[in-house]
Amino acid sequence: MIAPSEPSATEDTDNIRSANLEWTLTRETGKPDVTEFSIRWRQSGTTSWRTDSSITLTEANCPSTDDDYPYCSGYDYTLPNLTTGVEHEIQIQAENRYGPGPWSESKTVTPGASFIPSIGDIVAGSDSSSRATIQVTWSAPSRSLAVTNYLVQWRSCGSSGYSCGSWGSSQTVAATGSLESFFPATSLRDGIYYQARVRANGTSSSGGNGAYDESARFPVKIDDNDTPNDRMDDSITFGDSIAS
Repeated sequence: MIAPSEPSATEDTDNIRSANLEWTLTRETGKPDVTEFSIRWRQSGTTSWRTDSSITLTEANCPSTDDDYPYCSGYDYTLPNLTTGVEHEIQIQAENRYGPGPWSESKTVTPGASFIPSIGDIVAGSDSSSRATIQVTWSAPSRSLAVTNYLVQWRSCGSSGYSCGSWGSSQTVAATGSLESFFPATSLRDGIYYQARVRANGTSSSGGNGAYDESARFPVKIDDNDTPNDRMDDSITFGDSIAS
């Protein structure tokens, strides 16, 4: 068998963890017909492939009367259970009654890439209690799938910006409200870098929760103002950020 064409690969319109694949295969004179295809995939940059070898052919593969079954004008398959927001490398292989042929050229796709919010910079602000805060805002995903809510998390990254701790201070934000999150100055430390991340949460039927978008890391300077140790009247400034 010869290799199928390099597949096209796009986000599935209904599920952020699936990818839609399409490919073609040319008939070879004097060789047995294709009987099935296999697909293998892996996250880009890794070495371990996962394989689905259960893609058998039926007349339904060739709905047009002009197609020469089993050689169709094009084949398609929806590959499920991928990791949203992560680039995957995909290849197709054809098989006849003598066995499999070579793998196709690779194609990459990032399922759920359009279901990731776009986070902004960390800025100074104040909360409903007039406390000084740092805050972050974000824009909704470009994808039309419904967002149930957003999960926001913060972490500190030390005085250098490169010694980040675990994510914490989680906050759930309604999709219908203001897309912003506050971190109060009462929990901040002077001269320390801080970072935020946000993800969109969806329904299980459309793939569930998406991937995070992370802000840059910003060093925070707290001015203790008129009343020492009273963060209600503090002001906050920032140094140069470090990209995430």
